[in-house]
Amino acid sequence: MEQQQQQQQQQQQQQQQQQPGQDECPICLAAMQRGAPLVTTSCGHQFHMGCLSSLLSSNAAATCPLCRQPLSDIPLAGVAPSPSPLPLQLPNNVLPIGARGRRGGRGPSLFGRYGGRGAAESGGGVKSVLAALTIEGDEELPVAAVSTSSGASSSSSSSSAASCTVAAGEGDGMDVEGAGATKAGLSSKITLEVSEVGVNRDKEMFGMVSVTAPDQEGEGEGDEEEEIEERKAMDLVCVIDRSGSMSGEKIQMVKDTLHFIVEQMSGRDRLSLVMFDHEVEVLNGLRVMCSAQKERVARLVDALSARGGTSIWKGLAAGLHVLQRRKHVNDVSAVLLLSDGQDGSTVGMLDEVVRSGGGSTVHTFGFGRNHDAETLSVIGERCGGTFTFIDEMESVGPSFATTVGGLMSTAAKNVEVLLRVEAPFRLVRIHQAMFVHSVAEDGASGRVVVPDMYAGETRDLVFTIAVPASGGAGGDELLGSKVPVRGTIRYERAGDDSSEKESCDCDAPTLVFVEGPLEASPNVALDQHRNRVLAVDAMENASQLAESDLARAREVVTAAMERIQSSVSAKERMSLELLSDLQKTLSQLTSQQAWRGGGHAYAKSKKAAHCQQRACYSKESSSYENRAQKSMQSKWSSHASKR
Repeated sequence: MEQQQQQQQQQQQQQQQQQPGQDECPICLAAMQRGAPLVTTSCGHQFHMGCLSSLLSSNAAATCPLCRQPLSDIPLAGVAPSPSPLPLQLPNNVLPIGARGRRGGRGPSLFGRYGGRGAAESGGGVKSVLAALTIEGDEELPVAAVSTSSGASSSSSSSSAASCTVAAGEGDGMDVEGAGATKAGLSSKITLEVSEVGVNRDKEMFGMVSVTAPDQEGEGEGDEEEEIEERKAMDLVCVIDRSGSMSGEKIQMVKDTLHFIVEQMSGRDRLSLVMFDHEVEVLNGLRVMCSAQKERVARLVDALSARGGTSIWKGLAAGLHVLQRRKHVNDVSAVLLLSDGQDGSTVGMLDEVVRSGGGSTVHTFGFGRNHDAETLSVIGERCGGTFTFIDEMESVGPSFATTVGGLMSTAAKNVEVLLRVEAPFRLVRIHQAMFVHSVAEDGASGRVVVPDMYAGETRDLVFTIAVPASGGAGGDELLGSKVPVRGTIRYERAGDDSSEKESCDCDAPTLVFVEGPLEASPNVALDQHRNRVLAVDAMENASQLAESDLARAREVVTAAMERIQSSVSAKERMSLELLSDLQKTLSQLTSQQAWRGGGHAYAKSKKAAHCQQRACYSKESSSYENRAQKSMQSKWSSHASKR
């Protein structure tokens, strides 16, 4: 007996020596820090207790993520005491655009919390990970009726791909209400805080340039058929976390959501599935969603199972690579990335991964209350997409439906807003935390770039101009009517093959200067968006303060709410939505447990939605939803009712 025990101990030691990376948890890839709750199984593998417990609680028949021995047969060899939690803070090199310079002390970073690693310690750089992938070639885009075959692909996986003939308009997903092409162009106007102003003193004034994409209103019989014909075709890459923590109901709900997405795609759309745990696998390259390919993808989805750890950056890199390597390009494309886990290694790799994407759009989804909200929100912001917090199982489907519906209604891309400020006025600041923007040093001009716009969406970009007093520098002849700001919008119409941008001039307002002081009431529409900027800043600042000072974070949110409540637009719909979101954020700032258990993710998701003026699914109604998104949510409800 004693000899058998010695042999077992030797075998365990050999397994531990052969298993690389035992200084990190094989499930989450985070470092095994001293004092952390760890567990060693009888098969010789060591995990974070929380990671392994998550597997056991969600799947009683789960196996060891490394050797597949049934976990129910593995006794727990020992558990260390749990350490106190550390706050979450991204390092400055991955802050969202516009966030630098507004934060207080940095505090511990993700590197400090998770033992974040560079390329050498997290499984090699992006190039080495991508070089190991097997990806079938993307199918040529169908025109009217095109016969395509994946046999032309040089990938070794192409032998399993189906071939099909695609007819124009094939597929159920073409009839999305509000998803037709935008026949009219964008419209724009400039609004000033007031229409009259006194010339007695120097002052700063708010202004706003509003850019609107026309909605696709039905106009009688045949309109739905016209929308079916004209909706822009998509290239969609779904990057899904299949780590061990996704087992059980989670992976089943994700499967159902993927089946729904496949159903909605037309014979002109293409879809690729990328799955990641601690490694990454491209299940299929971009395939035209004809009937045969839909059946093939459905089989791939049905075969999904949860396993292993979490490496978000590998999944993101592979998804971006699928888009970057395309020989044929649909007009609308995006990566949809879902994860429920924490991954310390992604922070150190994020810059390299984002650069490899070449500007591709990424929409992220944080599933559950323990996902890496900071990293996922930064990915969405830096890649021009949204971040959606999915707090319960039933919200997975409508969250994806909202995003896909929006993509289907894309009306314009690469929208440039160019502002020209006439002397003696001067542009001081553009209040925007996500879109790329700039202001000339002399204050004579400014520029904002909006990645894309869906049908019916509006972007209201708030700015500040300096107005000199009469008798001051350049202010002697201010009496009368002036046009302080003019603007031009340049954009690419979605679906237009022309390389030239279309353009339109903004409707420019007149500002009347009168003698003496004047207290004019501010414009109510502009005031709502001043409140929106205020709420966005409050959510961002509170998120940073909450890491170490919940009381101060509560003060920031409370102060923003009081200012909105006292504003002239306090009773308007947008201001009421802002107050509701701030109130819910405040309710999550009662304790670190509440904040880290969903409050942080909620604030990040709402901040992104209000900053971009783009809907992310939530049970509360949103003024940003367009008709196509509502239509797709309705389709999901119909799909879910048949389950």
